[in-house]
Amino acid sequence: MVNIDKVKAIAKLRGLKLSRLCADFGEDPTYFDKVKKGARRMDDSRIAFLAEKLGTTFAYLTDVSDDPNPKSKLPFPMFHYKRYDERRIARGLTVNYVEDHIGVPHGYMDSFNELSEGEVYKLAVLLNTTYEYLMGMTDDPRIPADDRTGVKIKLFGEVAAGIPIKQIDNFDPDDESSWEEINRSTAKNGTYFALRIKGDSMATRIQNGDRVIVRYQETVESGQTAVIAINGDTATCKKVIWDEQGGMILMSNNPAYPPRHFTAEQIQKLPVRILGRVVEIRGEP
Repeated sequence: MVNIDKVKAIAKLRGLKLSRLCADFGEDPTYFDKVKKGARRMDDSRIAFLAEKLGTTFAYLTDVSDDPNPKSKLPFPMFHYKRYDERRIARGLTVNYVEDHIGVPHGYMDSFNELSEGEVYKLAVLLNTTYEYLMGMTDDPRIPADDRTGVKIKLFGEVAAGIPIKQIDNFDPDDESSWEEINRSTAKNGTYFALRIKGDSMATRIQNGDRVIVRYQETVESGQTAVIAINGDTATCKKVIWDEQGGMILMSNNPAYPPRHFTAEQIQKLPVRILGRVVEIRGEP
């Protein structure tokens, strides 16, 4: 059974309106109160949906665990829609303008869809604040003076997956177009590279020719988009889904491309290796 008090507490922390969450279920604004009183039942699929939207776990919302953090044990930052709305309104920006600026479809921000780190960073720049403020990691909206300049990272046209990124020979340091720039706040959170996408398997979210900003890391959470090396000679950009047996499913956004499933044994033998997580998508210049 879902703990509605926990749902309300996290929703309040994020600045989410319960009525909008109810609308996502096709329910009236009293739905959560009815569930709490036992007049309505919330099935497991809805609880899982809530956990994803609230940035927590199914176990936490059902009182199996007292830990609200995902399995990664990373800090518990959550995008604060209330802070975003307040700063957007104060700057006189329409929702459509914001969505165009960060590169998401119209209506995306109103549906509580997941934002990538890069999209939140773009929002922060647009709203003249910081990623940390929008994610509830600080109550200070001001931008530190040393964060106002960018950091250059390498842009690769293709990934030679069998060798380390630093040894890839398709990078020309003298070519200005071989560099991308990220802000210093992003750069402080890891090591990054950029990759130009070829093909349409991730359309319409990621188009042919787009550039993705990737943070080096060896694992990702289920549902996150990553750059994955397969068998030491190919690399691909796909959404990663983990199965209960430790296998990996690589999902395309384009339904014309079927999923690829690797068992835990295949992951070790081929091998299948995660090179990094996609944190930002940039349109073709």
